[in-house]
Amino acid sequence: MHSISNEYLTASFITKGAELKSLKNNSGFEYIWQGGPEIWERSAPVLFPIVGEAANGIITVDGQQYELKRHGFARDSNFMVSYEAGDELVFTLEASEETLVRYPFYFSFSVGYKLEKKSLTTTFTVKNTGDMEMFFSVGAHPGFNLPTGNLQDYYIKFEKAETLRRHLLKNNLFNGETEEISDNSNYMFLNTQLFDKDAIVLKNFTSTSAQLKSKEEGYSITMDFDGFPYFGIWTKPNTGKFICLEPWCGLADSRGFNGELKDKEGIIALQPGELFERSFTVTFNN
Repeated sequence: MHSISNEYLTASFITKGAELKSLKNNSGFEYIWQGGPEIWERSAPVLFPIVGEAANGIITVDGQQYELKRHGFARDSNFMVSYEAGDELVFTLEASEETLVRYPFYFSFSVGYKLEKKSLTTTFTVKNTGDMEMFFSVGAHPGFNLPTGNLQDYYIKFEKAETLRRHLLKNNLFNGETEEISDNSNYMFLNTQLFDKDAIVLKNFTSTSAQLKSKEEGYSITMDFDGFPYFGIWTKPNTGKFICLEPWCGLADSRGFNGELKDKEGIIALQPGELFERSFTVTFNN
């Protein structure tokens, strides 16, 4: 376990998946879901080199097929610590014989964390270290504890009034159907029934920040995610203990997709030697 801290927050991480496992304020309140196999065993996995499910668990590059499981391999890979300071930590994963079997690109993928006052900023940096164009997606999947354990006590307030349509999933793939959640409103009121149809995936919206707020108490978390064109919201059905707010650069496949990785919706292309970087910040207001 590696930790960083300041006068307001202490964050702890494991090298497996470069995953945030704990974030507490100076009164000891735990913001991050602690996991548990009976509900959801993860806390804040990192998604790379794909987001979501590949159709049939397969990606295709130049006609060659590779088995790649949902959300990619980064969340189960051992990262090295490449930088560590009092309030900042950077983990790095390099391409290896093990990754090349599943994903035929040479890369360096870093996940950086930095505390500043009551905020934690996460930065994804991808470098193409090979000699061919590289295709990838990247995203975050942090789970936040809900103090009351009742999902209906909370709502999400988006930066702008939105007409939000969720893109529906079946067996982890988009089925081509959508469903309206809100009509020209800043608010999404949470309840367990929203997740009977799996995650809420938003593709077409203009907000670059959102607040998770309690209806009654002072609990409030703000996420700023400019540069992430897609957003996922998820919890385990029939539980109210946590909610995941997920900024993504990439998406799952649609049902029936059998094209090349480069043709996947939301895919990012990176030329040899180029860098891609995106950051999001979570501010803990109580």
